Amino acid sequence: LQHSAASTPTTSTNDQGQSTKMPLQLRNEIRDYVSVVCSQYHPVGFHSFEHASHVMLSASKLVSMLKTSTSADQFTINDPWLHFAICFAALLHDVDHRGVPNQQLALENNPISLKYCSKEYMGSYAEWNSLEIGMDLLESDEFSLLRETIDNKQFRSVISDLILCTDIASQERRDLCKKRWKTTICSADASSTVADHIMQVADVSHTMQHFDTFLKWNERLYREILAVYEYSGKDNPTRAHPSENWYESQLGFFDFYVIPLAERLDASGVFENLDGKTFTKLAKHNRARWCEEGETCTNMMIASTKQISLLPPRTGVSRFEAHNTSSTSTNGLGEKSDSICSEDVVLDEFSVEQSTVRSELSNPFTVKSATPRKNASKWGKIPKVCMRQ
Repeated sequence: LQHSAASTPTTSTNDQGQSTKMPLQLRNEIRDYVSVVCSQYHPVGFHSFEHASHVMLSASKLVSMLKTSTSADQFTINDPWLHFAICFAALLHDVDHRGVPNQQLALENNPISLKYCSKEYMGSYAEWNSLEIGMDLLESDEFSLLRETIDNKQFRSVISDLILCTDIASQERRDLCKKRWKTTICSADASSTVADHIMQVADVSHTMQHFDTFLKWNERLYREILAVYEYSGKDNPTRAHPSENWYESQLGFFDFYVIPLAERLDASGVFENLDGKTFTKLAKHNRARWCEEGETCTNMMIASTKQISLLPPRTGVSRFEAHNTSSTSTNGLGEKSDSICSEDVVLDEFSVEQSTVRSELSNPFTVKSATPRKNASKWGKIPKVCMRQ
């Protein structure tokens, strides 16, 4: 962005007082764009802005670990636009997610599923919805410089692939990603294929980080799925309660998705100073911990969930209403929060070591609720895309 901006660079400073050449208008547009995207996330159990923040920070960490060598015998991903696209897609990938899986959206004939019902969409209703929101938002006049800066890099096509590959519930989508890996990993298209895998790893990065981080997000996912069951499926005799096979389902998730994904990314050899088995090692470490402690953790999680009132899934809530949600709300877990991002989101290193101190001093990768800037757009006129049902 810094080198491709159309306007003359203006010297400004970042939060650490360091000088930067990025145009001030562009910096402001990026801040405002992130703020509006944040407002379009719903306070659901798992697929909230906290999740998007965690995925984006994890993606940024993964990009920072890439090799920088340009020797002929080493495959690298040195395109800074691709690095930016990965993080940008991570920010958008679950925007307007209602806490309801695609399969349930289809069963309920939700307007989102009806809009993207054609075969070409492969049932990735929520993902296409998120993609359209993010791309349509760029068409707003408030983001003219940001749009002009990134439109010359086939940006939309790249973002589309990165967001759609996160629909891991779609067998057709998973098979497509695996096929691309087999057919392109040794070709000129290898960079885009590896980028897809970086995005997929970032999306489930909690499974390869500290075990307590895995437990935190595992419980949030359970509560989100339980809310769908309580409000939509408990009267269906063919539908099992999520607690009945939760422990076993997590082992299956590691065995059939997480570990194979980690093995493919390790095999790409694109990361600096790693032994070639890093992500596989981390995934297997957490799987082993879950195998030993998962039943106890599941029982504790089920017991704690019974003590709270789960909010119903946000089916039918408009994006415009989400934008105007009161600043004091619940975070989808039955807990009060003062903002959409109810707590600081701390990115854990990709490491098997347990974190004993988790603070800004020990880990600088933190996201806090944004402080409004002076003279910032008040968003009195919301882009049309945000007003659609």
